[in-house]
Amino acid sequence: MEAMYFMALGYAYKKGAHIRVTMFTKYFPKNIMIPVTFLFKAVTLVFFLVLAYSGWELFTHAVEIQDFTTGMVQFPMSPSYFMVPLGGILISLRIILSFCKSEPNDEAEPS
Repeated sequence: MEAMYFMALGYAYKKGAHIRVTMFTKYFPKNIMIPVTFLFKAVTLVFFLVLAYSGWELFTHAVEIQDFTTGMVQFPMSPSYFMVPLGGILISLRIILSFCKSEPNDEAEPS
């Protein structure tokens, strides 16, 4: 389940399918939206980098202690924990790419 969510983050970001709160920003003039968009992307990038780092710490800890699920059939937890830093890194790369070029969905209105 973690793989489905974290692997789809970068694709959703590229397509503009992420949630936007435009309650205030829709009233900003275009010349103000450029630095505001840059700021929002920077904050989002920091968030996902922290998520990736924390997920990596969780993954390495699970490997060290050999964390398994409880129950009759025990599965290792580390593969599912690995999806968190992998997804965080992939969406971080997507955000860095959006800094380098203006993607079509940057100016799109949410539906």
